[in-house]
Amino acid sequence: MKKFNHIYKFILFVSFFLIACVHQPSSETINGTDVNLYSGHKVLIFANAECPICKKYAGSFKSMLQEGIPLYFVFPGEQSIAGIRELTAYDSIPDANVIIDESYEITRYLDAKVTPQVIILVDGVERYSGKIDNRFENLGSSKPKATIDYIRNALNSLNKNEILEEPSNKPVGCLIEPR
Repeated sequence: MKKFNHIYKFILFVSFFLIACVHQPSSETINGTDVNLYSGHKVLIFANAECPICKKYAGSFKSMLQEGIPLYFVFPGEQSIAGIRELTAYDSIPDANVIIDESYEITRYLDAKVTPQVIILVDGVERYSGKIDNRFENLGSSKPKATIDYIRNALNSLNKNEILEEPSNKPVGCLIEPR
């Protein structure tokens, strides 16, 4: 019976070790800081410096950063650093909040499909995926001003431990085409 207990403990140990080793994508920022996507609240905004819709949102995130909302901008694929810096300059986004996902590792892991797309993680678990706001309902048309802020609504509900009214919606933007 004691032999069985040792074998059982060994199997449990190996199982926990293997679960801990499941591959999670690297999330290093432009300045070399590693961001732990699996701890706390993280708001990831997938963006492309060439996407016209992303460009229209330039300047929309400064207040969120100033409020301490943990925003990280993920740029999938090969994008020009100059273009990324030009886009992020409108919001004074520090390099510590910019992740270049050249190999699409984070993009694939979180199944991001378009830019801009927001994914909110709480301790590594996706809690919201979709639009920034309701300014763009479909390609080719936009409202002058948004009336629903999906990011703030989701964060407010999560901070109150409430169930999200709308945990996902279909983002509108430029397709991400991993190579």
